[in-house]
Amino acid sequence: MSGFSILHPRIRKLLVREGIIEPTVPQLRSIHHILAKRHTLVIAPTGIGKTECAAIPIFDHLLRMKENAVHNPGFKAIYTTPLRALNRDI
Repeated sequence: MSGFSILHPRIRKLLVREGIIEPTVPQLRSIHHILAKRHTLVIAPTGIGKTECAAIPIFDHLLRMKENAVHNPGFKAIYTTPLRALNRDI
């Protein structure tokens, strides 16, 4: 689980439960940049986990905001699926 070690424990537990033990190469190379709030472009073949590259760090950030009682009015995250087929991925 070393590749996901920087993620919130609840996220890591969920990934293990879903059978996701190690990140794919694009996930490994992008998640820490996204967590650091850097603009990140991920290019990889279909089915390699690009959606999770973005979604996992966002979920991590939302959990940490909740735990730290950070209250900011308004939207916290918006996910726009690029294709209709992806709207059931996450």
